[in-house]
Parts: sequence; structure tokens; C-alpha cells
Amino acid sequence: MMGRILSGRLNPSTQTSQPNNFSKTFNSSLPDANGDALRIWCSETAEDQLGFLWLCDQLKTVAVTVTQVKVPLDSACAAPTPVYQQFTGLGEMDPQQVLTGQLPEITVTLAQRQAYSCAWQSLATENAALRVALNGRTTSVPTDFLDTWFLPYVHSELSVDEVLGQLLEGFPPGMPTWWLYSRLTNLRKP
Repeated sequence: MMGRILSGRLNPSTQTSQPNNFSKTFNSSLPDANGDALRIWCSETAEDQLGFLWLCDQLKTVAVTVTQVKVPLDSACAAPTPVYQQFTGLGEMDPQQVLTGQLPEITVTLAQRQAYSCAWQSLATENAALRVALNGRTTSVPTDFLDTWFLPYVHSELSVDEVLGQLLEGFPPGMPTWWLYSRLTNLRKP
């Protein structure tokens, strides 16, 4: 969701594969200190938290008003019929429902952005291949972190797709299928 908010201000024709050009384009698209503000919408998923930390790293020296809206990934509705909804990410949610949810908006001060930047720098230094959200905290883990779930299926006669179907029934919502497929395929190699 953060990318969608910023993408309207970036000019794709000036973007190249060089990081310096991206940074220049990104920085030139930011609001200035003339009263513009930047609102960041995110959830508690690992990818949203990493994106938030990265963005704070980019904004650690920018004098601009920044606010954050944390979107819960579950809700209970009473009308017209009682229903409990649980989502795996912001992409599954109806934007109008999110916007009318009257969610609290908190200010992220420059000092807080600098602190979040330190957290991002620490994670970037680790350079881990896999990060997961454990007890609400984004943590770097080894690539084989989930292998115990795969091991019973390594020598199975079932196809990788069939195994993934069975595994996804027991995994928490939000597990990226592409990563599970890649890891299982690698474990099955002779």
C-alpha cells in the first residue's frame, strides 16, 4: 500500500536500474517542508514492517510531516450479518472499507524515523535470505527455518503442487507460495 501512495509521484521514465538514480527520483518525489505531509498505511505483516523501516531510513533526514496508519488484518462486523474477517495482507482488503475504518493516525517524528532507520540498517547488515514475523516482531531466520514442515514430503510421490496444497492447509495465512515452492523444489533435488 505504501508503494501505491508514492507511485503517483514518481516518474517511471526517469527510473533506471541504478540505485543512485532511484534514490534521486525517490527523494525528488517526496513532499517538501511547505506543509505537505506523507501518510504511510501499513499492517503487521513482515513485508509491511520491513517496508516501513526502509521508508523511515529514506526519510531519516527529511524535514517533512510523516504519519502512520496501522491497518488491522482482522475485523468483526455486526451488520447486516455477524461476520469475522481475517486478511493476509492489505492487498486483499477493500480500499473503501479501510478508508472508512476511522483508524488512528499517529505522527512519526524525525527522531522516531532515525530510530527506525537504525533498525533497518541492522536488518540490512544481517542480509538474511528469509525474515518472518514471530510474535509480532520481524526477525531474520536461516533459510532452512521451515524445513521441518517440508521433510515428510521430500521423498513423497506427490507432485510439488499437491504437496503445497497440503502444506498450505496447515500454514498460517500469508505464507508466500512462491517461496514454499522454491524451497520444496530445492529440498527434492538429489
